[in-house]
Amino acid sequence: MKQIAMCGNDVETLRQLAQIIDSYSSDELSYTFFDSSLELFYKTKKNKYDLLFLDTETPGINGLEIAKEIRDFDKNIKIIFLSTSADKLKDSYLVTAYFYILKPIVRENIIQLLDQVFIDIDREKENCITIKCHKSLVTVALSKVEYVEVINKTVFFHMNDGVVYSSTGALASFEDKLVSQMGFVKTHRSYIVNMKYIEIINTQEVIFYTKRKVPISRQLSKVVKDAYTIFSSQQAALANSRKVIRSNETVAVQKDSQYHILLVDDEVDVLCFWSNVLQQHGCVVYGATSVIQAEQMIFERSYDCVILDVMFFQERRFDLCKKIKSVIDVPIIFFSNLTDIESQVQAFDIGGIDYITKDTDPLLFWIKIKARIDQQNNYKQVLSYGDLQVDLSKKKVYYKGKEKSLTSIEFDIFALLAQHPSSIYTPLEIGKIVWGSKQEVDEQTVQSHMAHIRNKMKDVFKVHKYIQTIWGQGYCFVSNERK
Repeated sequence: MKQIAMCGNDVETLRQLAQIIDSYSSDELSYTFFDSSLELFYKTKKNKYDLLFLDTETPGINGLEIAKEIRDFDKNIKIIFLSTSADKLKDSYLVTAYFYILKPIVRENIIQLLDQVFIDIDREKENCITIKCHKSLVTVALSKVEYVEVINKTVFFHMNDGVVYSSTGALASFEDKLVSQMGFVKTHRSYIVNMKYIEIINTQEVIFYTKRKVPISRQLSKVVKDAYTIFSSQQAALANSRKVIRSNETVAVQKDSQYHILLVDDEVDVLCFWSNVLQQHGCVVYGATSVIQAEQMIFERSYDCVILDVMFFQERRFDLCKKIKSVIDVPIIFFSNLTDIESQVQAFDIGGIDYITKDTDPLLFWIKIKARIDQQNNYKQVLSYGDLQVDLSKKKVYYKGKEKSLTSIEFDIFALLAQHPSSIYTPLEIGKIVWGSKQEVDEQTVQSHMAHIRNKMKDVFKVHKYIQTIWGQGYCFVSNERK
């Protein structure tokens, strides 16, 4: 059972939040309202809450001030601020806010946010380590550990936000727990590093995005290099297998589905303003204020579009564009205050498909973004895998130019898998997506349709088995080098 706290003087917004949470999962979530920030403060000292919705303007002490007090004794609670303006967005980062929402709230955006925050909460609970730090016990989230080192029988946990925890003991006491996690590798007898924070790696040292450095011993050089190569490949494969399809979306042509957009800008007030513009048009917006954050987020989900500020990452913009294109096939649009021709040409040279200036009218901004996303989607209306073509607009499958006679439901199942090669779907997931969330479809029905597909395409599957059954998990489309 996850515990949620809500505090603010906007009763209507809190009521809406409660309704959304009730419809989201009433059996697994419990929420408590607080009339004042002081009451919230005293209760959070006694009770453990996983998530806090906090209005920036609360009765008594304002939300930001009370959040600072709560952070003194609770470093893990996820804080989501609610506000009528972006004025306090920058201040929210001082208390490591999870998100900042502009009112009025949008139900679909809240549900998307709950999906992500609960994934993060569960992941952190599963991947934590408790250490004795001075006279108290501290729970350290391994996902936030940049590297661990031992000096004179003291183990130091260097976190990615600059915080350092120390505990008396040997590195060996924590080594098994760390290296068993995907992403950690021992580079030296005194160091274990988290590979997701590595910017540069060579034969002698690891350099993190924070510019801190850790040595690599000669004996472990090959081990570290191989581990980092495997880790990078796993992250790319994971990104390609991400599914961001809600049960009420159609499979073949998702004309009315929400756009998921990654917006990258280090000016948080600017980011918040344009996020709000996109949200008003039904988009789900994910904001990143640094290159590190953006690079992490491209591995976390699928996007329909990435919007990048031209200036803030400067010399690393080419690398970021290259990494985005290697992981996700989406249009990259540059966004800038600069209007000179040279900046615009350079943006196109490094992979952008459009360049929008920040003085653009908000409606025109949205129209341009939508046009580019629709254009990209139109390019993907026919999927080609060797001699196999899947025409999403006509809902037809062809093999060596000849049509395969699939029913509408059979096509939707096949198209779902073909659009997400390497992704594994359970029969129940296929049922919810293809038939819709309002109609219950059992596993036997899906299995029966799958048998019909295989029978009708047995000549195709003799050459290449495109749909494979993953024992105990579901079905997976295996491409033969998509064109």
